[in-house]
Amino acid sequence: MLWRRGAKTLNRTIRYLGSAKCKHKHPVANLIFYAGKMANLGSVDVYDVFEVDTAKPWQILSHYFPDKVGGKPAWLSLKPLPSPEMLKCGRCGKPCSFLLQKYAPIGTVHRMIFIFLCRDPACCLSDVSDNFVVLRSKLPLKNDFYSETPPDEEYFDMSAEYPKASRFTRLCVVCGCAGPKLCGKCHKMAYCSKEHQTSHWKAGHRSACGQTSEGL
Repeated sequence: MLWRRGAKTLNRTIRYLGSAKCKHKHPVANLIFYAGKMANLGSVDVYDVFEVDTAKPWQILSHYFPDKVGGKPAWLSLKPLPSPEMLKCGRCGKPCSFLLQKYAPIGTVHRMIFIFLCRDPACCLSDVSDNFVVLRSKLPLKNDFYSETPPDEEYFDMSAEYPKASRFTRLCVVCGCAGPKLCGKCHKMAYCSKEHQTSHWKAGHRSACGQTSEGL
């Protein structure tokens, strides 16, 4: 497993998404435009960008190695996940939001590219990539998480057990990234940062927290 971050990774990712090797038809500029727009709207997943069948929601689970935009990451390597520190904006220091991921296998190696972006417009400057976080994750075909046999694309029982990061790591309830922090009152909700804990508190956990803690 390998996590790699930096401007070089971003540039290589943009070149890959615009190359003939990438089966996706939309130029990377359109991808980032759609993803940024959907992130601002708070959309969960943008199915039409990568032509995912909405009648088959299991196709965006990690063991289907999905291409997806928006929502929460479908992590390739389920542990360890990138630390919250790795996912901070290089300009303002706040958590970056998940933008998109692209499956880009090489031979017998699974490879997934993840792009995160700071939502603060003040951090988006020309010819500056500090507001982006680009990660590349690799796994051999034979690994501890997934079967070497591809899953059925046509049907999957969503109530069945399947490989997911939450089995190994607490996930932030807001963004789906590693959530080492717990709510100090109910000790149930996990967060990657103070910013996400605050936004979740204002979004409704303030009223639900007391009820959750009473049921402990």
